[in-house]
Amino acid sequence: GWLGANERHRVDPGVNAVDHMLQLLSRAGIPPVADLQLHVPEDSEGRWGEWRNARGISGSYVALAPTSRWASKAWPEARWGPLARHLLDSCGVERVVLLGSPGERPILERIAAAGGDGVEILAGVAGIGESMAAVRDARLVVANDSAMLHAAAGFGVPLIGLFGPTDPAISGPYGREHDTLRPDAEHTRGVHYRDRGLDDRLLGMISLDEVIEAAEQRLGTHHDPATAASNGGVS
Repeated sequence: GWLGANERHRVDPGVNAVDHMLQLLSRAGIPPVADLQLHVPEDSEGRWGEWRNARGISGSYVALAPTSRWASKAWPEARWGPLARHLLDSCGVERVVLLGSPGERPILERIAAAGGDGVEILAGVAGIGESMAAVRDARLVVANDSAMLHAAAGFGVPLIGLFGPTDPAISGPYGREHDTLRPDAEHTRGVHYRDRGLDDRLLGMISLDEVIEAAEQRLGTHHDPATAASNGGVS
């Protein structure tokens, strides 16, 4: 948008987009405040509580945001169902809640069917405020490079961000780059998320096992084979 700006300032390249904008404020003489804390609207709190109570979600759950506007930024659809199933069967999670827009519900229905009992779809029956509440109350959020991932950072909840053509150092959850997974630089160098020829090729390099391991670490259910071996196979 710089072509339409009547005042321009040079900022440091290669920094997180949030810092980029804060530098712009600073150069314009406005003291920046690096506060990304989010709040759920009061009316959304009530609707979220009603939806949650209607489905008996009283304990811990994990929120998954499997969709993306760009196929190049989406982890393969076929892996989300098995991920949900593992979380339910092996990680002490009572439910998995799928987030997305109303138009993405068909994708989420396929993922829910693959995940089986215990997977709920919030998309299509609630607005952005309720989705934000679902993120805030989740035990863990796993998401592509999307709005719900950044919401998780804003609420300070455990998260796993899945990145491919976009760089988490620049567009990742603010202050949480260590909570992201991305293929090695040799595969991501010089690519752009708008290249429709990419499909989910880059994100597909992040294996299901990698995401499961990261989830188990954050949920406190990580199984360490080395520890199990030293204990005679018991961990």
